[in-house]
Amino acid sequence: MKSTFKNILFFMSFLVTICFLMWIMNWQPKVEHFSVFSSYLKNITSYVLAEDQNLRLLQDLASQHKVTTADCKNLFFNAQLNKSIENVMHIGQNELNDSSYISLAKDCGNFRKSRGYITSSLSAEEEEFPIAFTIMAYKDSEMVERLLRAIYRPQNYYCIHVDASSDSGFYQAMLAISKCLPGVFLPENRIDVKWGKFSVLEAEIVCLKELWRYTRWKYFINLTGQEFPLKTNWELVKILKAFDGANNIEGTIKGANTYRWRTKPPLGLRPVKGAVHIVANRNSHGLTVPLKRTMEALVDSQFSKKTS
Repeated sequence: MKSTFKNILFFMSFLVTICFLMWIMNWQPKVEHFSVFSSYLKNITSYVLAEDQNLRLLQDLASQHKVTTADCKNLFFNAQLNKSIENVMHIGQNELNDSSYISLAKDCGNFRKSRGYITSSLSAEEEEFPIAFTIMAYKDSEMVERLLRAIYRPQNYYCIHVDASSDSGFYQAMLAISKCLPGVFLPENRIDVKWGKFSVLEAEIVCLKELWRYTRWKYFINLTGQEFPLKTNWELVKILKAFDGANNIEGTIKGANTYRWRTKPPLGLRPVKGAVHIVANRNSHGLTVPLKRTMEALVDSQFSKKTS
């Protein structure tokens, strides 16, 4: 309410200033000027109300999920550090398992509220800059769900690939969660991922092919189920806009273990050694060309089967 009052006070002052300037300059406004000003005022008012609504939403979520047993101030300022950490570690007494999530997700509205999901884009800038994520998940539904909750915004897209060798309970839990969150889905094609093998890339390709059907997202970020973000969605949008179409993709020829490539890849592709994680612009050559022309050929080739 304080925020709303301040915003209203600001715009009242703004209106008084405009009227004062009009009086000094003896300006005779025309009808079209009033129309433009009215439209501008309407947009500003809508923006203020939306910002206030988002603030109340975040405050409500924070009040519901406040950890009262941890002394955050002492934890950050290194006073009674061991005691603070011990309190934090004992918070997880009500841990959620696969069955818990399956049960919770039967009521999607209650699931989103009780788990503290942000169901608003929070800003026009974020709404107009959707991000696509893949999450390679194998186990621990609570850890994966906490990651998803931290990065979730309704304008984004999320493909959760559940390993083909994962427990059925874990898969059902992830499936139940996905049905409660717009923009979240599990691909039907599941890969038995072996670390260090081509199957790591193959699972990403499965999700990329699914994500490509959604045309709004601007950038792609791949994650695993054992990670957690250090930036908010708004900060990610700011960073990706600063990229200005550039990619963050690591690749090297000199440092590659070429002995692992026992045959040549199809279609004249040149293999390189790269990092697991990338940040890629949707319109970059690295995404559009493989997705449209070579991904299926790569997966079906002898190169994928003989690469160790």
